[in-house]
Amino acid sequence: MTPALEIAGLSIAYRVPAGWHVAVEEVSLAIARGEILGLVGESGSGKSTLGQAVMGHVAAGAVASGRVLVGGTEVLALPRAALQRLRGAAVGFVSQNPTTALNPAMRAGAQIAEVLRRHLGLLPDETAARCLELARAVGLPDPPALLGRYPHELSGGQQQRIAIAMALACRPGLIVLDEPTTGLDVTVQRQIVELLARLRAEHGVAMLHITHDLPLLATLADRIAVMQRGRLVECGPAAAIVRHPGDGYTKALIAAVPDPDGPAPAPRGGPALLAARGLEVVFAPGFLRRRPRPAVRGVDLELGATETLALIGESGSGKSTTARALCGLVARSAGQVLYDGRPLAPALARRRRADLRDLPYVFQNPDASLNPRRTVAEILARPLAVFHGIGGAEARRRGARALAGVELGEEHLDRLPAELSGGQRQRVAIARALLAEPRVILCDEVLSALDVSVQARIIELFLRLQGERKLAILFISHDLAVVRRLAHRVAVMQGGSLVEVAETDEIFTRPRHPHTAALLAAIHRLPKTA
Repeated sequence: MTPALEIAGLSIAYRVPAGWHVAVEEVSLAIARGEILGLVGESGSGKSTLGQAVMGHVAAGAVASGRVLVGGTEVLALPRAALQRLRGAAVGFVSQNPTTALNPAMRAGAQIAEVLRRHLGLLPDETAARCLELARAVGLPDPPALLGRYPHELSGGQQQRIAIAMALACRPGLIVLDEPTTGLDVTVQRQIVELLARLRAEHGVAMLHITHDLPLLATLADRIAVMQRGRLVECGPAAAIVRHPGDGYTKALIAAVPDPDGPAPAPRGGPALLAARGLEVVFAPGFLRRRPRPAVRGVDLELGATETLALIGESGSGKSTTARALCGLVARSAGQVLYDGRPLAPALARRRRADLRDLPYVFQNPDASLNPRRTVAEILARPLAVFHGIGGAEARRRGARALAGVELGEEHLDRLPAELSGGQRQRVAIARALLAEPRVILCDEVLSALDVSVQARIIELFLRLQGERKLAILFISHDLAVVRRLAHRVAVMQGGSLVEVAETDEIFTRPRHPHTAALLAAIHRLPKTA
């Protein structure tokens, strides 16, 4: 039987300032119909480049050799019109960053409907019914309301579920998933994993699942392939790879996976540096909604001067809105925000420059937060110029040092964000925030796009900086294993409200609220190696 996907001797190289960079080198693999192949490797290893090639996307100016066959059709040789028919119908794609994958000028439901009309020619009533069916299948609450919203009115996890619904819309024979659960909380992750498994069982859908989440792949994938610096270093059954890895690089990746049952940092006392009192945020009514609904209600939070407080909860629970209200990116409707004992102005424009320096925000999606027309050197020079009056050669030297701190080389300074992988872009965003020399850093899913080995090093970086700079961190995350390694205390949100706040060990061992217990029960754990 013809494989759903066959890649033979694929190599892809593109030009960089220093010459040619080989992103994929002589990769060969196949995926049978109904099989799920997991693809893992460090940021920049070529995983996403390989996934894009399956869709016929090769960067302008890049040179590609080898073959990519989807259901026996040679993808790289197809003309543009044939490629457009193939994408969505024969092969679906879910990108890492839904912010850039979704059209900001179209409501979410209209974007799913467009896929159905283009490829299946459904009538309006059939299209509406199928859109609601897909929204429920990917775990979206209140589908009629959410489908009527624009992407910016959805949380990152809700945006990603819309993107997954679009990929599933035409029931393609092959789906390429590039970090599809990166922005999703653990309960929704489990729903998506169950959905993908059901699609495979019921419809024989094959999947190329690109991710750094090895525990998830151990649950979902039939086989795992490991990439390093553009080459395939190991491929085999999932159970064999995670229990008995043969390659040293694979062993290092597995060793770097954080343990959700490991020790947590010791609690820290001391006065609050940043606090919220009765914080409330109410957005304007959305489509088909008659009255405004609070996104955050009655939140009381305190963050100590050298403490890491993790904010966890399901997608849409109000975590990001709370953090944005703290730093002034979102206007609060009620309540107070106190910094170092004094009230902060609600609006960002009315805050002092020192307050802006001390409270930087690192966004979940670096594609939306990094200027695509500026080089990395120019992006890193901005906080140095604005907050410290530093420019020229000294700014470049400090930028290079900041990149080294997040495991990136000086050669990245002259690249544009589009010339970096998703994980590399996120590390640039972290470096930019640290260059301001803040007292508090607000991190919104900042590690979700990073592979486990880089993730482990960034965690150690945060821990070291916290000790050296007396840094306070508000850490929003759905990765509870990372939360246990990094956080001193944990605050749990549900439906815009705080339902539990306690020391990390207490949350993980003695959760008091049922929602907290449900989040902990949904964690994927990596089987122990031999």
